[in-house]
Amino acid sequence: IRDFVNRIKHKNGKFLFLSWSLSLDPTTGNIFSSARDVTSLNAKSNKLNQINNLLNKYSIVAITDSSGIITEVNDPFCEISGFNREELIGQNHRILNSGVHSKFFWKDMWSTISSGKVWSGMIENKTKNGKNYHVYSIFSPIFNVSGCIESFLAIRFDMTEIVSIKFSLDQTTKIFKETSSIAKIGGWELDIATEELFWSDETFNILEVEKKYNQNPNLPEGLDLFVPESKSIIEKAVQKAIEYGESYSLELQAKTAKGKVLWVATNGKPIYENGKIKRLSGTIQDIDKRKKIELNLETERIKSIQNSKLASLGELSAGIAHEINNPLTVIMGNLTLVSKCINDPLKIETRLNKISKSCERISQIVGNLKNFSRSNNDVTREVISVHNL
Repeated sequence: IRDFVNRIKHKNGKFLFLSWSLSLDPTTGNIFSSARDVTSLNAKSNKLNQINNLLNKYSIVAITDSSGIITEVNDPFCEISGFNREELIGQNHRILNSGVHSKFFWKDMWSTISSGKVWSGMIENKTKNGKNYHVYSIFSPIFNVSGCIESFLAIRFDMTEIVSIKFSLDQTTKIFKETSSIAKIGGWELDIATEELFWSDETFNILEVEKKYNQNPNLPEGLDLFVPESKSIIEKAVQKAIEYGESYSLELQAKTAKGKVLWVATNGKPIYENGKIKRLSGTIQDIDKRKKIELNLETERIKSIQNSKLASLGELSAGIAHEINNPLTVIMGNLTLVSKCINDPLKIETRLNKISKSCERISQIVGNLKNFSRSNNDVTREVISVHNL
């Protein structure tokens, strides 16, 4: 008796697979044969083989018996765990236990698959050299023809890098939130088409707006959170950014949802997609304390300058009084002498010359004072109508 499978070509051009069974009648020497079309079975077997090859190439596969003892593992399982096949077969999965998961976790998983259900979830295992790794695991019971569980199939996918990236991203997000809170800096983005605003948590905090699930503020609502004088400025800046792509950076007064007026620094820049402005993004920072300190310092600086001017004016007045009193004394003295020498023209001329020089000195002192007091010596001229005057 001999059995074999061969491929034949049907008259319609398709190929069929036939399973042959041959037997020899020793009495007559005749050969009896029968053939069965196994094309469908062969196709299913081919699909199963392809699926099996893909699973073994791109996933971590293990099979255990009904008590959880490992009976089969593929190469990726050995590579990620660090154990060879001989070290794994005959063991249970406790050989990979990292100690991260609780007893309740394993009990729940075993209870699920023992009841005939599929369990899936993230597991942190440990390699042979003690290094932890993460796998997304799917455990499924395999039933025999009687409907009883005869083994378990475990398919895992290496998620170590993804978990590491997610952890780094979570840490970065946490640090960003903490530093944003410390620096009081929030972020925002505007969808120009819908006028929908997307705010970071700190933006909600700065503007004292209640954050609602799946509900974002719109542009008019955002602009209403500025005092009237500042609102007109920010509206023009946003409009220019949308229409002409002009970035802006402003210090304005906002009025929070709870009525608190505070200084904020806000900036925005256009985001282009396919050459068109689709979004605006920027930041908003609470600078109320810093701004008020700056304004107070400016007030004190102006006061200090004014006080300095007054002090300088006092010193200048004393100096001017001294400088003018000297030529005035000369003038008064010479006037007195002129009256005594009224009959002597030469002496009168001498006294008058001294008086003239003293007057010139006073004029020069006054002129210097005017030059000192003026911040700009340039003369501005303009045409006016004498008739209107």
